[in-house]
Amino acid sequence: MLAVNWFHNTASIPWFLQKWWRQIHKPKEYLYIQCIHIYREGNYPADYLSKKGMIFKSNGAVHKENDKAFKQLLHADRENIPYVRHAKQ
Repeated sequence: MLAVNWFHNTASIPWFLQKWWRQIHKPKEYLYIQCIHIYREGNYPADYLSKKGMIFKSNGAVHKENDKAFKQLLHADRENIPYVRHAKQ
C-alpha cells in the first residue's frame, strides 16, 4: 500500500529511496500506468504461490499445467469467480 501511495504522491518517499524512485517513475510521463493495491488475501494465485515458496524455500517454479490447484485458482481469477475458503474441521 505504501508504494501505491508513493506512486500517487500521497505519501512522502524516504530520502534514501528518492533517487531510485525518480528513475523508475520517469516512464510514467510517457505511459498510461495504473497502480492499485490488492490485499494478498484477495489475490489467491499470488497468495498460493507465496505459501508454496515458504513450504519449499527454494527458487523453483510452479507450472500451471503440473499444479492442479494453481491452475484452478488462475482459471477462477480469470473468470472473476469468488474464492471461498472452507474451514478444516
